[in-house]
Amino acid sequence: MPCMWFKLPGWRPELLEHQGELNIGIVDSLLHRLAGMVVVLMIWMHSS
Repeated sequence: MPCMWFKLPGWRPELLEHQGELNIGIVDSLLHRLAGMVVVLMIWMHSS
């Protein structure tokens, strides 16, 4: 696992046992954000 997960804000040592779930949640939110940005970009390109 990349050690950058440990530098995320809100990370607490007791979350170590849930690290797998935490990583999945982070990746999931990043994918949702990326998908939203792509949709906005496509709409913006079509409108201009």
